[in-house]
Amino acid sequence: MLTDTFFSRLGGLAASPRRLSLLLAGAGAAAAAAYLLSVAYRRRRGGGRSIRGAGGAARRRALRLSVTSAEPLLRLLEQTCRDEPSELPVVCQFGDTKCRLVMKNRRRVLEKLQSLMSGGPDALEVITDFDHTLSKFSENGRRVPSSHGIMESYPDLSAEDHKYFRELYTKYYAIEICPDMSDEEKLPHMIEWWTRSHDRMVLAGFQKSVLAQTVDVSGVALRDGWHQFFDRLEELGIPCLIFSAGIGDIIQEILVHFDIRGKLIRVVSNFMLYNEKGVLRGFSEPLIHTFNKRFSAFASSEASANDLVGATDRRHVLLMGDTMGDLRMSEGCNADLVLTVGYLNDRVQDRLSGYADKFDIVCLEDPSLCVPLAVIEAAATVGTA
Repeated sequence: MLTDTFFSRLGGLAASPRRLSLLLAGAGAAAAAAYLLSVAYRRRRGGGRSIRGAGGAARRRALRLSVTSAEPLLRLLEQTCRDEPSELPVVCQFGDTKCRLVMKNRRRVLEKLQSLMSGGPDALEVITDFDHTLSKFSENGRRVPSSHGIMESYPDLSAEDHKYFRELYTKYYAIEICPDMSDEEKLPHMIEWWTRSHDRMVLAGFQKSVLAQTVDVSGVALRDGWHQFFDRLEELGIPCLIFSAGIGDIIQEILVHFDIRGKLIRVVSNFMLYNEKGVLRGFSEPLIHTFNKRFSAFASSEASANDLVGATDRRHVLLMGDTMGDLRMSEGCNADLVLTVGYLNDRVQDRLSGYADKFDIVCLEDPSLCVPLAVIEAAATVGTA
């Protein structure tokens, strides 16, 4: 039940008393609250300022999304939160961008957004996967490489190495996304995949000196709105923990490539270890793979301790991922509320039911960061009112 404090905080907005009274009498307090929230968002205008150089700003403007408030998401919830639980997609329109979403429990999403708004940006942190969550899954009909996949762009890889990595992907990716296998059944296969891949990279003699070149020619692409997403996090002082089972050196180089240098961004991942000549000799431990990405598992690790500073004192978490294993990333942190956004990139029909059961919001084949941006704007607007 909504508290009197919540309603009083939204008092004085330009809301229609008649519509509010009808909602209270008919649909109830939740629908009335959704209406008040959407009114609050109509008062917000403008977007995030650039925090980097002029050249980067021009590039970011060309890709800018029409997400300056959470109004479209709140309006959608206002219209549908009384519906029965459903896995049917609904369309949320952010300016010219259409997002197909599944929110099986829309009332729960509404309640979590209300709490985020009450807490404001000072209570919020972002914990996100990287590969195919911050980065795109596909673009213009081609698959965008993961951080592991980018290693295949290494200039000195042999044809035999390329064949080996393709065979690994074909075998193990099918296991990773199989809806008929439990995480426990998948676990040994994932460890084997990561271990065999890393061992082969060491044998290939990857050199640190070509890291930037390897990323430059890889064709990696971030989701539309990445500039706005990171700018807003920096402006609002919201920490962002990138928790990845990929390769940390590649991820950091991608951030540099796209001129993303926020002071509150931390990366916890598998990092390369080099010998005195700058040649790859191994990877950091413990190994991070799809199904052991838990905050609690790495908070005590000396290698990760500095990266997790500041990620334990926020009460609210926006968690973003593209696999079921990503749902565990916040386990062990001190948050009392976690809003989860899942990107379902392929085999939608086979996997939608499982995603809808676990993620608060499921984005279907969405190349943008519209929904996470809307959640951040929710915390920014009313939390600072």
